[in-house]
Amino acid sequence: MIAGISGFAQEQRGDKRKANAEEMVKVLGLSEEQVNKVKMIFEEEKDLMKTERLPKEEMDKLSHDDKRIAIAKHKLQKAEAAKATIAKLKEVLTKEQMAKYAAIKKQKMANGKEYREERREPRPEQRDMH
Repeated sequence: MIAGISGFAQEQRGDKRKANAEEMVKVLGLSEEQVNKVKMIFEEEKDLMKTERLPKEEMDKLSHDDKRIAIAKHKLQKAEAAKATIAKLKEVLTKEQMAKYAAIKKQKMANGKEYREERREPRPEQRDMH
């Protein structure tokens, strides 16, 4: 059953990526050459984002501090991959396209933050205790 759910989740992410790519082409007005280059850049980023993360079984064996270090290293690797992607995009996109891309990304991040905050249950000390 988990494999089915995992496959479904991957399919949804794939659909979402495709929709995001189509939106990017439309909003930024990318040329065919730019589309091909941007596609390669994001494929490279996807590969870099698959940085080695310790399996759960190994994470469970680590001390609390070592877990925090492993998680921090993983986050750093992902941040470096994202930074490299932005640098590559700057080589392909015009200044105007890059500005539009940054605005789209900023809006998507804000929407994601709002969604996470809506889903988050208040901590016990934050709940109204009347």
